[in-house]
Amino acid sequence: MRTNAVMKRTLLTLVLLVPACDKQDKSTTPPDDPGTTAATETEPTSEPAEVEQEPDPPEIDAGSHQYLVGQYDDAIALLGPVFEDLKSRHQSRASGLAAGWLALAHAQLVFEDAEPLYKHALAMSERTADPEVAALAQLAHGAFLLGREDYTAAKQAFEAASRAAPKSLPAAIANILRAETLIGSAYGSGASETIERPQDLETAKQAYAAAAETAQAGIEPDVVMGRVEEGLAAIAKFQGDKENACKHATAAVQHLETAQASDFLIEGPRRIVQDFRCE
Repeated sequence: MRTNAVMKRTLLTLVLLVPACDKQDKSTTPPDDPGTTAATETEPTSEPAEVEQEPDPPEIDAGSHQYLVGQYDDAIALLGPVFEDLKSRHQSRASGLAAGWLALAHAQLVFEDAEPLYKHALAMSERTADPEVAALAQLAHGAFLLGREDYTAAKQAFEAASRAAPKSLPAAIANILRAETLIGSAYGSGASETIERPQDLETAKQAYAAAAETAQAGIEPDVVMGRVEEGLAAIAKFQGDKENACKHATAAVQHLETAQASDFLIEGPRRIVQDFRCE
């Protein structure tokens, strides 16, 4: 069933809006090992070795930005034809990147549609040994696993993405999503409305700090910092720290509005601002 993009929010927004009793690991299948996925799940490829590889087309950057600001349908409409063309012409790196961002956009709408795309990205990461393709492929795989509610396996995929190309945009997004899963797991696996694993919140802060380094390098700074500030606001909220919750939530709204992000991406920090009656 296709989920409307306006209703499909980031994991962190769901954590902020759903009662604490729903914040548990719902995984019912054994976690995948993202370190071996490329060898076991990727689609076969028969790219001729003599095909000349072209520079990445600008549509890939444009599509990745549309994904980042929450314009998922637009990203799919732009990247879909580009991916098919690149794949048909055996452009390994470029088709891997296009597949990765396309998979991420699909994972926000109908996560099952991301499966063949992340598998292609994984196959291209093996073929090219390109760190950015590897990071994006693992990030896309993790997003698919989140949709399937395999939270432990998703966290492992995000960790693999952050290691593959630590200063890249895919690694920054992977760190953000990994932090969001940690915020959710801080409540444990039961129906507790209190923090059971405070150490997960501290680990989440470290992941957000790693993502912030990418933003500080000038790579999609407003979107990345908006998501980082949102996460820090959520942590402060759960810790009962009104001052920092307000500070980070206000900064998140400012960054995301500057990036012209979709309203549902801004919903989480706006809710914190309202709940705490921040000035």
